Amino acid sequence: MNKQENKILRSVVRSYSRNRMPVYARMPFVVISSIGMIVLLVAVKRLLVAGEINIYVTFSILLFSGVAIGFVSIVRASYKCQPFIKPYLDLSAIEQKLSDADKRE
Repeated sequence: MNKQENKILRSVVRSYSRNRMPVYARMPFVVISSIGMIVLLVAVKRLLVAGEINIYVTFSILLFSGVAIGFVSIVRASYKCQPFIKPYLDLSAIEQKLSDADKRE
């Protein structure tokens, strides 16, 4: 087994053995961070219109905000589909393969 396969299989076992969603993907955090994001965007728009900040700083803030929103959305979606996918995964077989690979090394 190559290094990349080993890393991916360990990630699958780790993520499917967890039952709780990460804190940053739970609903209260998402609501609070969404309100904070809206306040940030309104403040950035006002500062841009007033000429207080550069357009590049504005684009950087908007880019970071979009990446953060996208990351949390992907994590939430992956945790929502886990109960449907988990019965089709044979985690014991994956763990066995990983332990066999560890013994060979």
